[in-house]
Amino acid sequence: QEQTAKQTFLRLGQNIQYKLGTMMEVPRVCVQSRTVAPQVQFMSFDTHDLTQLTFGFSREDSGKFLPDYIERQILAFDPFIHLDQQGVGNLIRMALEQSRKVQKKMEYGICGDHGGDPRSIQFFHRIGIDYVSCSPHLVSVARLAAAKASILTSAENSNKTDRNFTEFIEADADCSRFFNEYRFHHTSEHDELSFLQRCSQRDAVIRQPGQGFHRMSQNIR
Repeated sequence: QEQTAKQTFLRLGQNIQYKLGTMMEVPRVCVQSRTVAPQVQFMSFDTHDLTQLTFGFSREDSGKFLPDYIERQILAFDPFIHLDQQGVGNLIRMALEQSRKVQKKMEYGICGDHGGDPRSIQFFHRIGIDYVSCSPHLVSVARLAAAKASILTSAENSNKTDRNFTEFIEADADCSRFFNEYRFHHTSEHDELSFLQRCSQRDAVIRQPGQGFHRMSQNIR
């Protein structure tokens, strides 16, 4: 691939910075990630396809039987809404652990509806995912969920955080409601940016399609 890129740049008379990555869409590539890692600089996990192939059913057809599965307690929730952490989540965790042994500077991302789900984002934060990709209307919810996960992780590790702020977010597990309440009291763009900078201790990244990365500050005071 690098040779092809060099030939193309030479032919066009220009050079651009790029990264070579791969989509992780099937279970086998997760359990064999150590063989893929030397060839790429980032991995993006398609949780939609991983969920379909891990469970063995199509999302398009799942509406016919998933409600019954949940009602009969065969499943606790819809795995297309909240990530199945024990199944799909462990595949992703395995892929991270294996590939890091080969490529320590690997960057990891999530592509799929789970990238806008607060419960799933907390799991992604814990296992070391670098960014998530989600629909534009979920970006604000995802940013708040990433900030909350960062603060709670920091509090668990150091037992130091803003008590009032922690109590506020712990009292509101629904990040979308949390965001709306925050916007009600802080309407300016500057206030929102200051809030997000204060929230994030980890270099969490939320990607909005077409608009690049939104990186949050690493500092919290």
